Amino acid sequence: MMPEASPTKSMLVVDIAIHPKSGGAERLFTYAIDRPVSPGSAFFVPVGVRSELGFVTACYTTDEEGLGFPASSLRPVTSAVEGLSLPSAVVELAKFVAADTLCPLPVALAAAAPPGARDRLITAWRLVGEAPEKKRRGELRLEADDDLPLSPLQKEVLRVMRDAGGQLYDRKGAHLQPQWVRALKLLQKKGHVVQETVLQPFSERRTEALLRLTQDVEKVERFLHGEAKKKPAQALTLMQLQTAGETVAALTAAEIKAMAGVTDTTIKALLAEGLIETVDDADAARTQPPTPNPFQKVAIDAVLDAVQARAVRPFLLFGVTGSGKTEVYLRAA
Repeated sequence: MMPEASPTKSMLVVDIAIHPKSGGAERLFTYAIDRPVSPGSAFFVPVGVRSELGFVTACYTTDEEGLGFPASSLRPVTSAVEGLSLPSAVVELAKFVAADTLCPLPVALAAAAPPGARDRLITAWRLVGEAPEKKRRGELRLEADDDLPLSPLQKEVLRVMRDAGGQLYDRKGAHLQPQWVRALKLLQKKGHVVQETVLQPFSERRTEALLRLTQDVEKVERFLHGEAKKKPAQALTLMQLQTAGETVAALTAAEIKAMAGVTDTTIKALLAEGLIETVDDADAARTQPPTPNPFQKVAIDAVLDAVQARAVRPFLLFGVTGSGKTEVYLRAA
């Protein structure tokens, strides 16, 4: 009599799409997870020795056979990122675009991810067991501090967290003191606080200088026609800023780096050459929408006619950088 095969253990896993520059355009990565999550949820995940930001494309139960590799090689997600999740509908749209255009899913999803998101991620320490509604009503309470087996510094940290609404943030330019971080890590081991990665709100972020393309259009054009081949990263950044300038007046250095895929060295070089300049918040206010030129108006009317008729019609917008294609998209949105 043949022995019965032992039942295959099932496991909950997620497929994660990582930005193509970090994880490759063709691959989805599979990780173990301890709870069901929705498509679009943001996580840090291990890739080799690195930690990369990715978005869930699917969450499902499988076994080792369905996994396609030994379960012992399956690694868990590292940590969730609060406030960065994409709507499930956006993930479904990215899947449709990928299937309809034969585009890899990570590439399609990268276009929907917030630019520069990683630069806006900060560490948050949160008190355990406090409901969000209590935080809003100012009813945060701790058990009697004197009854907790804590050091004086740990008690002080908990008191400050209570007074601050239940959370402390460790952000660039405002790092917590090393002894406080050590105290928080000990409190985490004792189950009093948890460490999270969260997205820093825009309202708290505008301490970084705002930059824009120089108003000297001829200077930019001379650079693009004369030095672009020698300095391709700078040229690409200038062209991206020309396009972005149609919809936004100024960007931070982090936003420009994310948009153009360049480094601080490129930003500093452009500033030194006077091709980009620093602006204050008043000058950085969004400009009024420009009046479409005749060619834009023809394109806008054609696209809007298809939208209003709910008809699927392909369109090709042809124009050089800075010719106003983005304005057509915005008017038709």
